[in-house]
Amino acid sequence: MVRRALANTATYMMFDDHEITDDWFISKKWVNEVCGTAHRRQLLGNGMAAYAVCQGWGNTPEQFADGPRGEAGRELLTALAAPDHTAAGPAAVIARRTGVPSGADSAGRITRQDGVLTWHYSITWTGHQLVAVDTRTQRVFRGGSEDPPSLIYSDAAFTSMVESAEDQGLDKVTVLLSPCPVLGDPVIEEVAQPAVRRIQGYDGQLEQDYEAWGHDPRAFEKFIARVLGHAKPGADGVRCRRVISLGGDVHYGFAARMAYRAAAPYTGAPGQVRSVLAQLTSSSLKNETTGTLFLHHLGFNESRVTLPHTRRAGWANPTGKDLAVRMYNSAGEPGTSTWVRETPALLELSETAVVYSPQPEWEYELSYFRHSDPDGTAPRPGGPAAAAAPRRHARRARGAHGDPREPRGRGRPRTRPQAGPADRTRQGPRREHAAAGRLGARSAHRSPRHRARRAAGLRRPAAGSAHRVPGARRHPARR
Repeated sequence: MVRRALANTATYMMFDDHEITDDWFISKKWVNEVCGTAHRRQLLGNGMAAYAVCQGWGNTPEQFADGPRGEAGRELLTALAAPDHTAAGPAAVIARRTGVPSGADSAGRITRQDGVLTWHYSITWTGHQLVAVDTRTQRVFRGGSEDPPSLIYSDAAFTSMVESAEDQGLDKVTVLLSPCPVLGDPVIEEVAQPAVRRIQGYDGQLEQDYEAWGHDPRAFEKFIARVLGHAKPGADGVRCRRVISLGGDVHYGFAARMAYRAAAPYTGAPGQVRSVLAQLTSSSLKNETTGTLFLHHLGFNESRVTLPHTRRAGWANPTGKDLAVRMYNSAGEPGTSTWVRETPALLELSETAVVYSPQPEWEYELSYFRHSDPDGTAPRPGGPAAAAAPRRHARRARGAHGDPREPRGRGRPRTRPQAGPADRTRQGPRREHAAAGRLGARSAHRSPRHRARRAAGLRRPAAGSAHRVPGARRHPARR
């Protein structure tokens, strides 16, 4: 049933790391080392070519169609169809069209040839819109050679991925597909991963997948401002947007919500913004380990007394110098003063803190949730009905005869319920005789000679050969 559903349902995806290798493009050092040899560049090209044919072609068919827009895709398909696609000519085309880089330059930008297929895309339906962003091939490494990347950073990348999809208004929900979750677990990304990296160095960064959005605050704040601020102003002049972000990669699941408001979004269009982003994160069902279970229980099951909750205020602070911030509490009593720096300047706020000087240019609140139903397996009102196999496949779903809870192995005899006297009378002698013939044929398949031939790799003897069991008549329809 799953196979049939997937075969008849449009499925839109975006690659992450394991289509190629674990955490590819995790640092500038990784890019330069891997792209320094022809063999490794070919591996990158092979992986991206497989994604282009099996998924990318369906995501953006216009890149493979006739006309100038489809030149890159058509040329890639021609190179892949060559008798030897590893030869110099086809291999060069595959590397160019899939965007295999030659390395990363001194500014941390990944360098590649022109004419590359683009992997991000957007699709609009009647009630919602999908925006899929590429957080792998458009990375920028602003720090040292071993520092974590900015998943998306350049203005050109933000414009083509996020802002080229026209805003659909509050009547439609925007579904953001970001393989790396936009909102991470602060315990993991702000405490555990930095601690491991300080202790183990670069090896710890590779082992702990140190490549989240939050590891580069400037890139994160730009992304949030561009996504949540990309809306048309309402009658009151405020831009509002609802976004559901889907992600994975982190090997544990969680749900989070960001309530965002801004007077001057960071690097975004000026003006008031009030938007909400809901983050749903899910990872592979078949990659459960002791470590992932630990992360799940640490973060989001009922053993945790309080879930993460964060309030944050921000200022562009283009000079990067110290900025004095004054606050009072929600009761109006004098609070404290503090200093923030960097570009942008960010300040974690307590539950009762109110900033009055200077007024924050943007603020947001992060809330995390857990599944708290008393019985997660019990049906809930309004939930979907249980799935059942189609009637004509019911026999196959039951294992041809028996109870589906009783799987039949090789050593278990194949049996058929015996017909009663009334059934024999109704079926007649011819029907009963045919049934006996089928049972005889089945016993032939279970004979020692048959098992010996199968063990030797020989084919099943044809009907009518000398290996048939004497007296086992075949049904006419089986000849």
